[in-house]
Amino acid sequence: MNRISTFLITVFMLVSGCVLSQKKFEGGLTIGTGFTDFRGLDAEWIAQDMSFVLSETMGEEFPIESSPRNFTLNVGGFVTYNFLPWMGLRAGVEYAPKGEKYSGDLYLSTSMNMDSEILRYSSTINLTYVEFPVSLQLSTRSRKKTRDTWFYVNMGVAPAMKISASLDMTLSLVEQGFNNSGITSEVIDSESESEDLDGISSSDLGVLVSAGFVFNSIAIDVKLTNGRKSIYENPDEGYVRNNTINIGMWIIF
Repeated sequence: MNRISTFLITVFMLVSGCVLSQKKFEGGLTIGTGFTDFRGLDAEWIAQDMSFVLSETMGEEFPIESSPRNFTLNVGGFVTYNFLPWMGLRAGVEYAPKGEKYSGDLYLSTSMNMDSEILRYSSTINLTYVEFPVSLQLSTRSRKKTRDTWFYVNMGVAPAMKISASLDMTLSLVEQGFNNSGITSEVIDSESESEDLDGISSSDLGVLVSAGFVFNSIAIDVKLTNGRKSIYENPDEGYVRNNTINIGMWIIF
């Protein structure tokens, strides 16, 4: 949290300076949540590789499925230069977590009354970036009439620098049963481990599209950022791209 607080204070100071020095400039802070996953020709192989390693270790098939990494925290700031009331150039800096989750169950035993012992695997590939989105903003604002509420669309690119890359894993022994309330689940034993990931590219590049509406100085924004390069430093590792959907709130100065 200290890193995020320092980051926000720095962004606030930069944005405030720009706003005071130029009347055509608008700036602000943004905070929101995101939903991230991997796309690309080789994205599905990550889950299959995990399944292969676990199956070899356990001596029987251990299926693994992927799912989005949900409710990540995105924070940052931005400055917009308005060429015209309805058109501007927006540039920002954001703390942008990305990645994907993986999980699977291996049934070790099942009794006559359907109580089961399950080996449950879950992991998350955590990738974090500092992202620098730059976009053209088109809005419904008009020179002739001041509006408290207006709509906009942003289109642009989002280069990024990697902060960290890790794989967080948990392997649990779970006892599952049934009662009048439905399915019961109790964790008997659990082990967790985290390791840094090597071979992840130090940079990323995405294209972005966002849309939203502004009421006074508050905006609600929905943004899609689709990665255009592989997360791997070595192309032979595969073509896997970041993909994110963010829902955020802007505070405009």
